[in-house]
Formats: sequence, C-alpha cells, structure tokens
Amino acid sequence: MTTTGAKTDQAIIAPSADVEEKPWYDLMDDPEPPEDAMQQFKTIHVVMSALLARYENDPDTLVAEQSNLVLRAVPRDPGGNPAARQGVHPNFESVPNYQGITKWAALINIPERIPEMVGRAMTQLKHGRLGPVLLEFPGDVAAAEFPGELNYKPVEVHKSGASPEDVRDVVAALLGASGPVINVGQGVLYAEATPELIEFAELTGIPVMTTLAGKSAFPETHALSLGTGASSGTLMCARFLENADLVAGIGTSFTISNFNAPMPGGVTLAHITNCAEDINKDYRTDYGAVGDAKVVLRQMIEEAKSQTW
Repeated sequence: MTTTGAKTDQAIIAPSADVEEKPWYDLMDDPEPPEDAMQQFKTIHVVMSALLARYENDPDTLVAEQSNLVLRAVPRDPGGNPAARQGVHPNFESVPNYQGITKWAALINIPERIPEMVGRAMTQLKHGRLGPVLLEFPGDVAAAEFPGELNYKPVEVHKSGASPEDVRDVVAALLGASGPVINVGQGVLYAEATPELIEFAELTGIPVMTTLAGKSAFPETHALSLGTGASSGTLMCARFLENADLVAGIGTSFTISNFNAPMPGGVTLAHITNCAEDINKDYRTDYGAVGDAKVVLRQMIEEAKSQTW
C-alpha cells in the first residue's frame, strides 16, 4: 500500500499486490473470523481504533493501513447476505426493512428466478398507484453465473377504465350538484391526463383545485382554477370548499395529511382513483370509480355529453 500527496486528505491510495494474502481480521490480538455481519462491523471498529492508536503520529501510514483494512474487509460482490443466511439475526434484511416505504419488495433466492422476479418488479412498478419497488439480490445470487440463456421480455403497461355504471353515477352526481368542486392529485400528472381534465372542466363548468402534490395538473391561469389546497392554500379553495355540496377527487388518495386540504364535514364525495385501497380510507366515499385517470376522464367526458346533450 502506498500513498502520495502533500496532505493526508489529498492522498492517493493504491493497494499493494499482496492486499489479500492474509485475512483482514489478523490484525486482532486473537484473530478469528466474525460469525455474522454485526460481529464483522464490531470487529472492524476495534481494528480501526487499534490502527488509530498505533499510527496516531504517522497519518500517511494510518490512511494506508485503514484503506488496506477496508479493501480486505468489505466484500467485493454486490448484494445482501447470502441466501442461506437470510433470517439470521442480527443480519440486516432489505425486504422486511423496506416494506414500509416501498410498494412491493421481494428477494431473488436463486439465479434462475431473475427473469421472473424482475418481470414482477417491473409490473408492480408500472401499474396501479406509482411507487418505488425493491428487489434484493443476495450476494451469492448476484455473483453467480446465470444458467442458460437469459430470456427476458420487457413489461408492457396496461391501463383500464372504470365501470360504465360507476362513471354514469359519478357524472350524474357532479351535474346534479349545486356547488361541485373537482380536487385533483398527482395521479393526473402521472397519467398525463391534464388535457382530459381541462376538457371535462370546461364542458361542465366545474371549478378545479389541486393537492400540493398535484400542483400544475390543472393550469392555475385557467378561469376555473381555484389553485392549490393543502395545510396552506388559496382563499378560493377555502371558500369553494366551504360552500361545496360535492367534491370529486381525481388522481388523489384523499389521505388526511398536510399535503391535502381537509374535506368539509357532511360533503358528498366522489373518488376516481387507480388504487381501490384508497377508497373509504380516510373519508367515506359516496361515488367511486377505479381506473386510470386519463382513461376514466375520457369516459366522464363522453358520459357528460350523453347526459347533457
């Protein structure tokens, strides 16, 4: 291991040819290989501390030896713990730890399942309510040779509309309300449904507000725009919600949070979403339609025309 450079923090470190001749834990007084990831972390910490004490007055050698330790201790192969070591406490496991912040999480246990699992991950990623997915490769699976020919076909996106009866009921309720408001979220942006939203609003004359995440889904320079409503929002949103007898959420989860305006008590709610689990989650839904925002808005446009013309 050699270092060059006038200052320690600018040193260029190059491993010597015999970096891996000995196990990294031979620097311990009683060298024994650690049993698991947590023990390895503790052992590395002890060795780092010992090196710091030994070379306190020789920073160049300290940097070289600590880098040598890292090169020898950190596995070269990517991925998590080997498949055979899954479920061994206290090893870190990605799947259970990331399930709370991902839409879908899974582990590939053998190389043969790579095409299948990647296909499942991409299907989850591209359909329904968008969100991150996680697919963990154990270290031994990531380093293994894939048997045979890798035959993977990219996943296509499939979109669906809502039930015609649901669309009919939602549109009839909107057209029959005395003070309807459309509340749109980021689902309209993801679906690229702004043109359909504008067309429906202009066709029916219903004013449109957005959630904070849905901001810009409807142009705020439009005559029917109420702006954004959330924990803070425009006065127009507040006034129209106070007088609304029906609010139709499109591409929003209607989740109670700082990113969404609270719905007035007693107001009739219609909910158009591509994720059925959001319906009746925080507010009781009176009218619901499950489907892609762009497709459902096109259905609503045609239904509004048939009910008014």
